[in-house]
Amino acid sequence: MNQSLERIHSDKRQWLDKVHQQRKEHSVSIGKQTIDFLVEQGIPVTYHNIWGIQKHLMIKRKVFT
Repeated sequence: MNQSLERIHSDKRQWLDKVHQQRKEHSVSIGKQTIDFLVEQGIPVTYHNIWGIQKHLMIKRKVFT
């Protein structure tokens, strides 16, 4: 019985790890795109500016999806 519970826990953990990795990669990609955009526009790359652009992009994405 104990081995069965460990297997179930392990399966759930693999699923969680996969989702976490996908979200992490997506976040890094969005961050890189935002920084590239700021540099192209000549806008200073600051945490505040990165946050503002990402927030705008996320709102825009939710409206169009």
